[in-house]
Amino acid sequence: MPASSPPLFANPHGINGFEFVEFAAPDPQLLHTLFTRMGFSAVARHKRQAITLYRQGGCNFLVNQQPDSFAADFAHAHGPSACGFAIRVRDGAAVHAAVLANGAEAISHKPETAAVAAPTIKGIGDCMLYLVTDKGGFADLYDAEFDFFPDLPRHPKGFGLKFIDHLTHNVFFG
Repeated sequence: MPASSPPLFANPHGINGFEFVEFAAPDPQLLHTLFTRMGFSAVARHKRQAITLYRQGGCNFLVNQQPDSFAADFAHAHGPSACGFAIRVRDGAAVHAAVLANGAEAISHKPETAAVAAPTIKGIGDCMLYLVTDKGGFADLYDAEFDFFPDLPRHPKGFGLKFIDHLTHNVFFG
């Protein structure tokens, strides 16, 4: 007898995976080295901030080393860490309004230093959660925000990772 399909749940916001994970560290060179060793390639730099886009398959990692920013302050408080991540949703602005109406908190600490122009909310541990409108495939936000390195593939295969299937937020007991 074939296994039954898992139950389907409503998806009112049209969540469709992760667009990127943003990292920061007191010594960002350690992140650059780590991601390169993991098969990621630096493919672009942010047009206005000290942020590097690393890719492998459909996985996008940002190394944010912008001084005096949300990411820098997060790294100072938490050490090397994922200071934010982007969730693909049907309509970023509409989801932002809906989750704020349901009790989510807006980012109040240096929101102007966000890595990309997308609505943001406060995540567990005060990380920055970006609500990126899903355009199908790779979001237009990269062309708007980053300068790609010439003569390098925009979507390197690396070691074969294809996408980020889940993330875990750790919380203190209690």
